[in-house]
Amino acid sequence: MIPLYDRNRSRTVPFVTIGLIVLNFLAFFYELKVGATGGEEALNQLIDRFGVRPACVFAYLTGKRALVVEREVPTFFGFVTTRRQRIPLSAELCLLPLLTSMFLHAGWAHLIGNMWFLWIFGDNVEDRLGHVRFLIFYLLGGILASLVHIFVTVAFSSNPLIPTIGASGAVSAVLGAYFIAFPHARIVTFLPIFFFFYLVEIPASIYLFIWFFVQQLIPGLGSLGTLSSGGVAFWAHIGGFVAGMGYQLVFERRRPQGPGRYVTFRYVGAL
Repeated sequence: MIPLYDRNRSRTVPFVTIGLIVLNFLAFFYELKVGATGGEEALNQLIDRFGVRPACVFAYLTGKRALVVEREVPTFFGFVTTRRQRIPLSAELCLLPLLTSMFLHAGWAHLIGNMWFLWIFGDNVEDRLGHVRFLIFYLLGGILASLVHIFVTVAFSSNPLIPTIGASGAVSAVLGAYFIAFPHARIVTFLPIFFFFYLVEIPASIYLFIWFFVQQLIPGLGSLGTLSSGGVAFWAHIGGFVAGMGYQLVFERRRPQGPGRYVTFRYVGAL
């Protein structure tokens, strides 16, 4: 199911949502520049420096001073040997990526998917919270989502050093807030069924429940037995969505928006 737009009128201009989308695209263009000028190695170094490495964050938060890692080093005659390396831990090395990783993406599909969801759902949540609170909510939601991903990865992954990037956790927090605040909004959705394609209107509560339960929670639970740090960070999505719901339920105690404010369309003829 691909959401096209929602019929939910925003009363204010979503400056923060637009700004976040612009920043994500600028960061991605910088990634492309680094890859074009320095090659794949330079791009990997950028992601390794500014992406979240679960083992690094977990070790720092639990009071460790350094990580000991093993690296494969080529020697003479094509042989490969393993050497241990000690990496001192610091707040800049381990905690700063909790913010910077939200603005890096692994490709066009990753970037456009996240920004499309942010554009559809972010304006109404920003309208509900106000510009400054929405920015704080977005960043904290992304951090909490990363922390959930970190603890699950450290517990179940065989290689928690692989860096994680993307705005998915923060965007999922926006979806969780939308789920609570605007359950009656209508989401116009592109629905392919076999060789047929339909446009259907789905209430936000149903659309987001399906998105969370079917597309995130079930795959996330299924991945626990064979979890790796690569691929889709389901637990960042799960953590972000729950964090967004929790914020709305605990700190925003206003009633959910009733169906009266939503935009409706009536067919009046063709030109």
